[in-house]
Amino acid sequence: MYEEEIKALQRSIMQAVNCKRDEVPQAQEQLKALQEHLTETIPEDTDAYLVAQVSLEESQGDLYQRMGKIKDASAYYDRMARYAAQLLQKDEKDAGSAYRMAVALFKQAGCIRLGINCQIVTPKPRSLNEQENKAFQAAVSRYKEAVRLMLPAAKEGKAREMTMTSNCLNDLSTMYGVVGNYKDALEAARSAVQIDRTLYDHMDDAPHSMRVAVHMNGLALLYNLMQNTEMATDTLEDAIYALSEHEADSPVEFGIAIGRFQMNLANCYQRSKTQKTNAEETYLNALRNIKAVNDKTDNRFVLDLISAFQAVGQYYISQGNRSEGESYLNNGILLAEESAQNSDQPIFGQLAEQMRKLVG
Repeated sequence: MYEEEIKALQRSIMQAVNCKRDEVPQAQEQLKALQEHLTETIPEDTDAYLVAQVSLEESQGDLYQRMGKIKDASAYYDRMARYAAQLLQKDEKDAGSAYRMAVALFKQAGCIRLGINCQIVTPKPRSLNEQENKAFQAAVSRYKEAVRLMLPAAKEGKAREMTMTSNCLNDLSTMYGVVGNYKDALEAARSAVQIDRTLYDHMDDAPHSMRVAVHMNGLALLYNLMQNTEMATDTLEDAIYALSEHEADSPVEFGIAIGRFQMNLANCYQRSKTQKTNAEETYLNALRNIKAVNDKTDNRFVLDLISAFQAVGQYYISQGNRSEGESYLNNGILLAEESAQNSDQPIFGQLAEQMRKLVG
């Protein structure tokens, strides 16, 4: 019942949210109009009404998050969760209801994570104050509950639930990594990569190749932070192999990812006890790949290229080959100075200054 009305509503929602950034205010008005129209077309005491409300609240939240208005987005996701909970209470075994609830929890947790700045793992763990820690625990509990709700369908191999489970686990891994809880971060990241591998083996397409590679790169970072260089190396090698299988499908996107991951791999080789001899070739391959993509895209990845010149130059200096190292650094300095003249971004001037200090 009301299937056609729901389908029409979903089409209208998709049309509204697939807008350009400067069209977001109009899209929000369209969604508000759809919400008002909903009560005229579908009775409030039906499951269809709740399903529609979940979609409408989610789409509004997504638009506000897109604009960087996290508090507003959070309010919509909270309402989304309330409607989703009503559906789940009616039938806790319904996979669709469990999935909607899991997505709502995932989006609530994401807003909390953004609010306490737990998005990027760095070598220096963060210390949270009491309020931040309370929010941290609230986000963690939502991610875990979302995973629990999706577990039955994920175990059956349902791609939608497997993908969302991986998303939750990767966010959990990041949060744990931010605060230096590497044990739990590693466990979550490994589980996510295992799911992504299964999806990639089944789908064997470019999006899943990129997905598993990106998540492997995150896993490798955790291994590095735990001083497990060999596992970091193995993981990055697997990530690059996965990307290479579909590089032809999207040469720019995959080419720059391969170059970046090769840079990370070269750094691992340099610190490895058994594979140091692979470092030089890997650094140079990374530089060549990044330069090729940058040349192909009219300097779209010039920052990557400057950073690559800097990394290669520093590598040669660390190996006692100062003349070779300074050659790469001088190339990086010239490119950084040129980019600084053509851009108002201070990063180019900062990189040029860093490299000047390394050149004797």
